[in-house]
Amino acid sequence: VRHAWVVWARDVLRELGKRVRREAEERRQASEQLAVQTQLLEVSEGEARKLRVVKSLWGEDELPQMLRALDSAANTLATSTAGVSSPCGGPEGEGVAWQGTQLQLCLTALDSLKRQLARERAAVAIARDEARQSDANAERALGLLQQVRADEAELEVRLAGLEAENLRGQQQMREQ
Repeated sequence: VRHAWVVWARDVLRELGKRVRREAEERRQASEQLAVQTQLLEVSEGEARKLRVVKSLWGEDELPQMLRALDSAANTLATSTAGVSSPCGGPEGEGVAWQGTQLQLCLTALDSLKRQLARERAAVAIARDEARQSDANAERALGLLQQVRADEAELEVRLAGLEAENLRGQQQMREQ
């Protein structure tokens, strides 16, 4: 009987040990998976923020529009230099056409920069709003934390009072 008891206890302990190791391994794997998922979530949130900023800086139609304007200006330069019909004629006419094309390119670039500046200002305004919201959330959290601490102090005082009352009650019971 004793031998059977020892064998049974050893088998039970072995199985319990296996179960504990298996559960520890499962917890470790779950915590690793949670860490990986948390990291992926942080990376995706960061990428989403970058995407919002990029979209706010360059509109979807702006870059193709700017390339078309540059292509148009280059074509204008090619046609202007091919058939110059200016009063100056010759190389002077080509210079005037080239300067006009350069001016058109500069105006296109300036217009694009103005739009980009407006988008950047909008992005800064959005970032400021998010910062204000974050500050407000932090202030609310701080207020809640202070309230919890005050409640905790009040509960500690009540607990001390109840413990003192309990001790008095026990002393009265002993005295009787």
